[in-house]
Amino acid sequence: MTTVCSLPGCFHLSLLAGLLGYTGTLGGVLAATNPLISNSNLVRLLQYLIWSPVSNLSNHSGPVLSNKFKSIYPPVAFLLAAAATWQPAPSALAPAPAPACHGGARAEQAEVEFVRGCCARTLYPRLCHAGLAPHAASVHSSHARLAVASANLTLAALGALAARIPPPGPGAPSGALGDCAKAAASAVDQAARAAERLRGVEQAVGLEVLWRVDDALTWLSAAMTNEDTCADGLWPRKSAPAPVRAELRARVRRAKQYTSIALALVNMLVGNNPRS
Repeated sequence: MTTVCSLPGCFHLSLLAGLLGYTGTLGGVLAATNPLISNSNLVRLLQYLIWSPVSNLSNHSGPVLSNKFKSIYPPVAFLLAAAATWQPAPSALAPAPAPACHGGARAEQAEVEFVRGCCARTLYPRLCHAGLAPHAASVHSSHARLAVASANLTLAALGALAARIPPPGPGAPSGALGDCAKAAASAVDQAARAAERLRGVEQAVGLEVLWRVDDALTWLSAAMTNEDTCADGLWPRKSAPAPVRAELRARVRRAKQYTSIALALVNMLVGNNPRS
């Protein structure tokens, strides 16, 4: 094949061939951001801007660049250079991977399992877990905080019991129902004292831990004795209407179960407190 162009002309010819060769890549870049731009439109645009009419080739030693191309050569060269090195963003090639399991979720599960494990050592593991699992995040795998939460559950159950005991009617003797009301009020006070002692266990050291634990056990045991007294006062048929007595007996039974759970969890404190 005979070369019919001078060295500068051949250089321009090679350059223009390269420009048209990059047209497909540049079209892909532009089409990615503007769907109205296609490769064929870009080819026609470059041909119009770059090439002079074919008839000029017969009168020149090489291809003639149009004046339009001379004015836009720098920006076109820049765009083509960018197109040659352009790669699609990773997000366009494949969907982003699913986020990994967060450490917070694992910690939360561990806290729930801690509550479950402690409750398994009580007489009422299901009731214990149902009542204390919602407090797992605040307990934060602490035996002392778990004991406080359990004492608070006992206190809440006793408070609900005391609030449901109806006062005696005008002129009516208090009788057994009155004894139940007094016993329930005493049990509320004793459970509150136990919870107060337990709040200081986490920061206590040495003998103070033993003192607080022993004091809390004493108050909880006294509360259970008063619960039994209240339950005894609900058995006589004349103490209250049957539906009232049935509700109160159920509340006493639930309070005793929570007290038993609290006693078991408090007993775990001495062997599991690192400061003792």
